[in-house]
Amino acid sequence: MFGIQYIGGEDRAVEVIPECAEVIKFIFDGINNATSYNKIIQSVNKKYSHLFSGGTFYPSTFKHIAHQPFYAGYMYNSSKELIHAHQMKGQEIISFTEWESAQKIMSKKQTVVHRERKRLLAFSGMLNCDCCGAKLVVGCDNGKLFYYCNAGANAKQNPGCRKSRINITTVRKSELYTGLYDAVYPLLILAQF
Repeated sequence: MFGIQYIGGEDRAVEVIPECAEVIKFIFDGINNATSYNKIIQSVNKKYSHLFSGGTFYPSTFKHIAHQPFYAGYMYNSSKELIHAHQMKGQEIISFTEWESAQKIMSKKQTVVHRERKRLLAFSGMLNCDCCGAKLVVGCDNGKLFYYCNAGANAKQNPGCRKSRINITTVRKSELYTGLYDAVYPLLILAQF
């Protein structure tokens, strides 16, 4: 678990890593102050990227940290109930109130995001960024759908990832630009013959 070092012994003791605790506090402060997730991720990458394997703080790591009650001194038992984590007594990084507030904020945002962004297209889940290898996701700009690298562009601020954009349909008429459907359409007709 990020920021927690297992010491062991009969009481299964743990120790909080101070610099990692700063990151955890920063993340929960950001969530509770309604800072956008991308802004939190970008800020952590600028200040604390050296603490993460590969030198990058990813959105998936953000979610793992944000949903972890252990930082507030709690954990889930086998029945999925929150109980006190005796290992964290006196070492809590955030208060239980801060953790609970963040969970409420994130659950509200999550339901809205899934309803607005759920788009299934022909190549969803099959296209990868040529710069960082992350899966491309679907975006919409002025009614035009496209695939883009969300992970690399938002988390790493990688200029190469920002260029990984594939338009679904033709955005502008030109010999240099074409949409994905326009490029594949002739191949599908040939395949039928």
